[in-house]
Amino acid sequence: MTTAVATLRYDQGQFGLREYTAAASIQGKEFGRKLFSGFSGYSGFLQIDSALANTTAEEKLSMSLLQAKTAFRQLARSLSAEESQRLNTQLNEIFDPAEWPEGDALPSYGSAAALARTLMLVMRPGASLGVSQEGNLTASWRAGEEALSVEGYSDGSVTWAVARETDDEIIHISGIRTPPEELRHRLDERA
Repeated sequence: MTTAVATLRYDQGQFGLREYTAAASIQGKEFGRKLFSGFSGYSGFLQIDSALANTTAEEKLSMSLLQAKTAFRQLARSLSAEESQRLNTQLNEIFDPAEWPEGDALPSYGSAAALARTLMLVMRPGASLGVSQEGNLTASWRAGEEALSVEGYSDGSVTWAVARETDDEIIHISGIRTPPEELRHRLDERA
């Protein structure tokens, strides 16, 4: 089993932006990276030190899992312990080295952050997590007459599709590379 550990240090950055300096290690091998987060504390991107270029595929996979779990921490605070554990288990299964196809693109922190932000805004329990062919984290679920699918991108945007069944028709709405708030707005409009 690979062990990944991260420590975060907060600094007030220029123009009031929060700047987090993180030190991460996998199996005792140190990596440096910075997480820049805006005023809301929910969005941002992760820049991994170039030392990762010399790591094994399993170490890169573990670092990607660490990034996803870091992005999902804020979401976990707003979920029940059971739902939080269920999503954590899914992340562990997705990033299992024995199951990960060699050479596939790894999800970025930005993709995980966009998806976590969307899940916080939508707040529908029971999401099934996955990874797209492009290496973006995805979530999908069905609740009653509604099915929803979301893909998070490294720039913080999401692509989504909703299908809602009524008595006499199926209504489809979708968004391509929109902010997560757009999905929330569309769902509130349709309620």
